[in-house]
Amino acid sequence: MNFGFDTIEMPHAEADTVWWTDEMNRRMGWPHILTSRGWEDDSFGANSYAGFGGNPYELETSDKGPADYDEIRRHMEIHGDKPSIYEERHTYNRWKCWPGRVPDPNRLDETGCRRLAWWETMAGGMDGFFRHFSERFNRYGPFRPGGPCGYHPDSLKRAFRTHRHFWAGGRLKLSMAPENNRVRGARGYCLNGRAPFGVRIGIVPSREKPDNGNCCGLLAP
Repeated sequence: MNFGFDTIEMPHAEADTVWWTDEMNRRMGWPHILTSRGWEDDSFGANSYAGFGGNPYELETSDKGPADYDEIRRHMEIHGDKPSIYEERHTYNRWKCWPGRVPDPNRLDETGCRRLAWWETMAGGMDGFFRHFSERFNRYGPFRPGGPCGYHPDSLKRAFRTHRHFWAGGRLKLSMAPENNRVRGARGYCLNGRAPFGVRIGIVPSREKPDNGNCCGLLAP
């Protein structure tokens, strides 16, 4: 559960959201993971990253980030004591329709969305926000269902369902951590721990044996 979104606009954002978290935890009947985008405090149950860059947040990605797997892994390693989430909306083709200039407007095209979900998992389990803007949010703007940055195409929906289905049932363990040195002779990612072997659809499989308790995959050429 998150307190708002653009909390940077609040005059006392961190203090107020910490108060809210402590009050909610005191009143609720069981523990909840409560966060506030961009702020780091012991009261929060997870680290929630803002995603535009250049704002006075304590937790923030690079501009329009995360830029790549390495940035995600770095955030996971720096804040390994709690779950982490990129709470900016990584909506399909968002940067193609952004009103300002974006260095890489294709970052969240169909391939980019699939790759980002894969990076976040293979970095150790970074949480992400993959949705689209609702018709109510921007009925006449570029994010409307029939616009260039509208709802996910069916092929991307299938990719997300495949990703979810593969990792369902506890395949991604809390004990897993990146161990990319297991991938030899190519660039790729590997998680150690007791997990079934598998690869992302569209990448070249690793030569690791299926029963080795790891999940590895190589990047496609």
